[in-house]
Amino acid sequence: MKAKIYDCLIIGGGPAGLSAALGLGRVRRSAMVFDSRMYRNAMVEEFHYFPSRDSSDPAKFREITRDQIVAKYTSIEFQDTKIVKAANLTQGAEEETKETEYEVEDERGEKWRGKKLILATGSKDVPPEIDGYATNWARHIYQCPFCDGFEEADKPVGVLEFTSPMHLFFAVLGFQFDKRVTIFSNGPVSAATDIQSALAKAKARGVKIDERKIKRFVDEGKAPERGITIEFEEGECVSLGMLLHKPPTVNVGQALIEQMSLETRPKETGGEVEVKDMFQQTSLRGCFVAGDTASAMKSVVTAAAQGVAAAGGVNHQLCADEIASL
Repeated sequence: MKAKIYDCLIIGGGPAGLSAALGLGRVRRSAMVFDSRMYRNAMVEEFHYFPSRDSSDPAKFREITRDQIVAKYTSIEFQDTKIVKAANLTQGAEEETKETEYEVEDERGEKWRGKKLILATGSKDVPPEIDGYATNWARHIYQCPFCDGFEEADKPVGVLEFTSPMHLFFAVLGFQFDKRVTIFSNGPVSAATDIQSALAKAKARGVKIDERKIKRFVDEGKAPERGITIEFEEGECVSLGMLLHKPPTVNVGQALIEQMSLETRPKETGGEVEVKDMFQQTSLRGCFVAGDTASAMKSVVTAAAQGVAAAGGVNHQLCADEIASL
């Protein structure tokens, strides 16, 4: 057992966790950051849509941010380890004026305690079982056109699946990158009225539909010079600049979320942790959440912003706890 009780424990060393650590360091709060070194964008060579860091290497971004924190903010510490248990040690922690304390344990059995806890554990994608999908993910298959896609403009665009009326938005959005947009449904499109209505609107916009079963995806090389080829169970192949697809995601820290009985959104809509206020507090006082595990809009810039908000919430609540004890 570590004797020290930190002001805050931060689980996650991605953009959300690092931003939270930076914020707490700025106000001289003590925090321990636990980094499993597992990241959703590990396959990404560069990220976009972040002021002053557009087209940066995400690994380099994390390295620079962490180095800056370590060099300047001595109240912030790091452990490269995976946290497997998290517990609220305070009875009645739901009370607005109740001081809180949390304990976490890593896979080696080491434990740490902190007055507050920030979950920045992120999420992971659940890809469809199609050969070649994983190797093309983040190279030619994109889930966020804001984050990726600009560099592959003016080449044919594909949309994978049409199982929900929401896929109509992906199809229409594709025209912002090229006028050749095709939906690849990987089998017959559902006859459900709402889906057929959305499909009719897509066709009216000029979107083509290809219902052939997909055999595999072939990586033709690094974008933007190259792209992705779809091979079907029958018929000719199709080559594209990019394929838009948003697979379902699951929380990396789901076990921790369940251990603390945190409220979450319905699994069908993402299952992210519910927040109660602008400071990213969860249903449990003293426990905050930031990044992909809290937001359906999963991006580096969103995660970083939520990390800052969570740091503000932690510091504000620590001040409130101190005032209440006077």
